[in-house]
Amino acid sequence: MERAELHRKLVNDHTERASILEEAVILFDELSRKLSERSSVLRVEPTDSGLSIKVEGGPDAHSAGIKEQQVFCFDMMVAILLSRRRPDWLGFLVHDSRLFDAMEERQIATAFEVGAKMAEEYGFQYIVTLNDDRVPHREFSPGFDFKKYELPVRLNDATEDGGLLGCRLIRES
Repeated sequence: MERAELHRKLVNDHTERASILEEAVILFDELSRKLSERSSVLRVEPTDSGLSIKVEGGPDAHSAGIKEQQVFCFDMMVAILLSRRRPDWLGFLVHDSRLFDAMEERQIATAFEVGAKMAEEYGFQYIVTLNDDRVPHREFSPGFDFKKYELPVRLNDATEDGGLLGCRLIRES
């Protein structure tokens, strides 16, 4: 009976938040279409075991690059929704280079351009940490100035004062 009551509450909550969920699904679809010709679909549904959040794509949706694009779209969707609804949120989204490992250069360039546009449009910071040899300069759209977004700070651990926030990578010989 307790499980049935929890499920009933979940279904009711899902129904009450239908407009917000629809907004999230539509936004995810828009971002997915901007990022790739193979768009993915966000599905949020109540199940007997809790809330199910799934991202479904086409036949190649199981590739690592597509999965990374889906994570990008989901994170960006959450940042945009927070920007629209919560003026007290932290106001930034951070992606580490690992998110872009399996993406092609063209996909990385598109993600940077979409991230820059969404951050500007919705008033949050989009921060990417990436080795400079992975920046796809030749793949950016004409008119996109990557240098405008690049910070002049260069981090390395080649000297004792290198590193980030006093942390250094210690290599054992």
